[in-house]
Amino acid sequence: MKYLLTALIGVFLLVCVPSATAEENQKIWSPGDIIQVGVICKDEETILQIVNADMKSEELVLVTMNQMIIMGLCAGIPSPMFFVVQKSLVSYTDHIERQSLVLGVGNSENQFLGWVLANGKWSLKKKKGQQINLQNSI
Repeated sequence: MKYLLTALIGVFLLVCVPSATAEENQKIWSPGDIIQVGVICKDEETILQIVNADMKSEELVLVTMNQMIIMGLCAGIPSPMFFVVQKSLVSYTDHIERQSLVLGVGNSENQFLGWVLANGKWSLKKKKGQQINLQNSI
């Protein structure tokens, strides 16, 4: 049992400790990307309050998110769902100096649903092979 616990702690530390190359492998988000999230907020003011908390500490961002869910300004999704990235609102550096941003997301029918937090950077450039032109494939 002692060895199992030691192994689990070791794996946890490997997964949770930020990598020295994290900056190099940072996700670049653009319209049409798919993101999986567990919390989505309905308006800009609410998500910006969460961003403000995220710049200060992990504890504060969790408390703020829970308050917004209780107040009905954000929805907590028990099993994270997939959304389509539509736009970016703001980029910032979070409490552990990670590049982060607020993304506007929607459903597959391009209806805007709300705002989410993500790690990474924003780019309007389409990634190679991201968009398929169906008119030219017929």
